[in-house]
Amino acid sequence: DPTSHNFDQSNGELAWFNAVTASNPPWTSWTSTTTEISFVGTDGSTFTVIARARNKAGTYSVTYASNVFVYDSLAPQTGVTTPANLAFVNAFGSLTGTAGDLPAVHPASMATAQVRLKRLSDSYHWNWALGVGGAWNSGVQTMGAAQGVSVSATGWNVNAANLPSGANLTSGASYYVTTAGTDGSNGGGNVEAWGSVRGSTFTYDDTAPTTAISAPANAALLKTLGGLAGSGFDAVSISTVQLSVQDISITAP
Repeated sequence: DPTSHNFDQSNGELAWFNAVTASNPPWTSWTSTTTEISFVGTDGSTFTVIARARNKAGTYSVTYASNVFVYDSLAPQTGVTTPANLAFVNAFGSLTGTAGDLPAVHPASMATAQVRLKRLSDSYHWNWALGVGGAWNSGVQTMGAAQGVSVSATGWNVNAANLPSGANLTSGASYYVTTAGTDGSNGGGNVEAWGSVRGSTFTYDDTAPTTAISAPANAALLKTLGGLAGSGFDAVSISTVQLSVQDISITAP
């Protein structure tokens, strides 16, 4: 038999190769003669393994044994949906994302999704403990099912009770979320690498901005109004300043 096998034989009768046996009596159990079968480029393909036996009189099995399997060596892909990448948020009560296995044809099930949340100012990670037990730690902390992460065929989410809140969130601080999924293939599954472009960096800001008017000066007497001017401040960023001019001498209806 050849030491390697490829799927390039169109005649099925020429594609048989021999198994080996070490059992006593012989052939009560058997194994393949080779593991050098090339599956390169066949992710998502369905294969049938067929076995037949032949006795010493040269007669083959009347019924062949067969099992079907799908080849999948590709890791799944996960991503963060909420908070969106580069978002500014004033509340952090939801952490959700997408999940799906590859290839698109015959994907495996999603076995797990794991999440890491890092505070960028000091690279500390959230330890995901429930309620007031949560804290930021200098070491990498990974959240899974035991820490409130649930996963489906198309997405994942984190129990809100496992998220940092109150004093554990700093207004003006930025945070980074990265995820890694594992599919249901054998041997522990295919595992996605951390740090994909589908992660999210967001900024938490629950402090209101301030603004002041410099022109016109307060209580000024004007014969012309050349323009309006002022200043604004926010610990993170102001998105817009809105103005309103009211005639207070008119009685409201």
